[in-house]
Amino acid sequence: MNGSLDTLYVELPGIATEVETNRVTWLTLGWVGRWLGVRMKHPGFAPMVSLALLFVPPVLLFSLACYLADKFNLTRLPERQFLPMMMWLALAIGFGHCLVLSIWAATRLRHHLRPVAMSRYELLPPWRWRLPSRRAVGRFAIAAAVFAILAASLVVSYYGYHNWRSKRAWRTFQASLRQSGESLDLSPLLPKRAPDDANFARSPAFLGLLSKTNRETTGV
Repeated sequence: MNGSLDTLYVELPGIATEVETNRVTWLTLGWVGRWLGVRMKHPGFAPMVSLALLFVPPVLLFSLACYLADKFNLTRLPERQFLPMMMWLALAIGFGHCLVLSIWAATRLRHHLRPVAMSRYELLPPWRWRLPSRRAVGRFAIAAAVFAILAASLVVSYYGYHNWRSKRAWRTFQASLRQSGESLDLSPLLPKRAPDDANFARSPAFLGLLSKTNRETTGV
């Protein structure tokens, strides 16, 4: 009975996280996708950019939280406490990020929908077709820098998360071995050092041969 209650206590936050995250995710994608579809010059990229904005920052933030939890030894807590805590943290990060994105996209649609939609039908001056403006160059540079930072952060977070996961699994394995009375120390299994009188490598004949070989090699 206790095992069933523990399993339910651990799995309940995961079920709640999955259900509520799916609801909030679709709502946020609706707001962000509509704004980016209107704002971007190529609306076909709006779904991909929306998904990146929705999933990349929470993943990076949760990876940082896992790293900090490992640094502050929170991973040594019992699984009954640690796993629900991390699940609720993931839920809070996802909800907070979706709330910020939804408010941002809704505000943009409310205040900038008409100007952005009308700007698509305005003819640009002839010189703007030949030479990009400073604002366009600045935006491209900022976008390239942000993309490079996000890519580097994603790679670092991926390897950092897997390092944290492997270390935690290794500590759990060692703890289970200690609880069962076993050990990974191989020194008791190694044979004892042979005494000098029973060691052929320490015999006078072998030492004399080794010394003679060294003198012939060095020419001394």
